[in-house]
Amino acid sequence: MNNSDKMNQYDKLIEELMEKPYSLIDIYPITISKEKRDAYFEVERYFDQSLECQRFSDKIARIILKALCYLDMEVCVNNRWLKEIKVTELAMYIQSVLIAKSGYINLLLTKENALIHISSGDLYVTVYNPNERVEQIFQMLVQSEGLFWRIEV
Repeated sequence: MNNSDKMNQYDKLIEELMEKPYSLIDIYPITISKEKRDAYFEVERYFDQSLECQRFSDKIARIILKALCYLDMEVCVNNRWLKEIKVTELAMYIQSVLIAKSGYINLLLTKENALIHISSGDLYVTVYNPNERVEQIFQMLVQSEGLFWRIEV
């Protein structure tokens, strides 16, 4: 199988995984109620306009980089698959997406059949189809950074 076929397979797998159950790496421990949406949006605006956005991106970068020590990841940045990526480059891409509010990163965990999706402008990261091993690893890493692992249905 050539590299192009492999990347096409990865793209199809990502589409499938985005339909699966997911968990969030979030700044909030539980879903915000509809009654508190105004407060939610006000807090989001504050985070976007303060150093909190930088702090959040640093935490996410540290979580993902630590996860590399446990999980194999294929990296796609803005629809471009990166064959080999250095840790410093991955951290830079993560921070760029979260701070510059432009683009996205997909981290495909092929052995685990899971996907980590980082999208610009979000103060959460989505982990699609996490198995027990992925959940266990991320629960510990997320907690170590003062964030929350939220299982969504």
